[in-house]
Amino acid sequence: MKKTMIALLLITAILSATPANAESKFTDVDATKYAWATGSIDFMVASGVVKGYPDGTFKPDKPVTKAEFAHMYHLLFPSVDNGSDKALKFNDAKKHWAALDIAALFNGDDSWLFADYDGNILPDKQLTRWDVAMLTAFLTTQLNASVDAAGNYITCDEIFSTISSTFKDVPVKRMTKNDSLEDSLNFYAPVIFYDDNFDGTLIYDGDGAQLKAEAIYSIIKANVMAGADGYFRPKAKVTRAEAVTILNRVNTILQGGENR
Repeated sequence: MKKTMIALLLITAILSATPANAESKFTDVDATKYAWATGSIDFMVASGVVKGYPDGTFKPDKPVTKAEFAHMYHLLFPSVDNGSDKALKFNDAKKHWAALDIAALFNGDDSWLFADYDGNILPDKQLTRWDVAMLTAFLTTQLNASVDAAGNYITCDEIFSTISSTFKDVPVKRMTKNDSLEDSLNFYAPVIFYDDNFDGTLIYDGDGAQLKAEAIYSIIKANVMAGADGYFRPKAKVTRAEAVTILNRVNTILQGGENR
């Protein structure tokens, strides 16, 4: 099973290049501490994708929920509509404030990718960096780096090698058939590879593992999310400052600019 391609018909956006050391209008966004995020914060606020709080703060370190991330993504890319005209498939989001955003992004044929085993999407779940990497890659198929210019799929071994050599803590496992394999349909479990013929050649543990591997590989190649000192921190909660920076990088790439 391959991820259904979601066509992003992007509106033209003019990216404002805010100096990294510019003083933010928010009282809690220190120009030095958040130099890496001030440009993205200012751009997203100016674009109407995110707002500050009435007290003049932005709360850059506040964790982001799935609903909040979906809302920002949908506001940034309003032409994405994967099923807002259909009955919402997730019972726990039908009366949620972000129901329309959730429907537009996640209500298509691949809705199972984003739900738990009970079919709930958990809109108020605070997202980890692993969650955001998966969601961003699945939603933004233009970032897909698992196919080369000639249309050939990057080998499983190359993807495993790239992920493992880039980050020490990204949840990928190399196993043999003698090991107990985790359920590859759990998209928040490790990506699992195994040596099918015991000859050193790796294959994926099912379609789920392949989708997860290709997603994190694409995020690495696009440099949408970077780690520090070889650590991705997959279990760390994503903050508002990080979320707008990630989305700004995606927007820049899709507009044909260089990642910044």
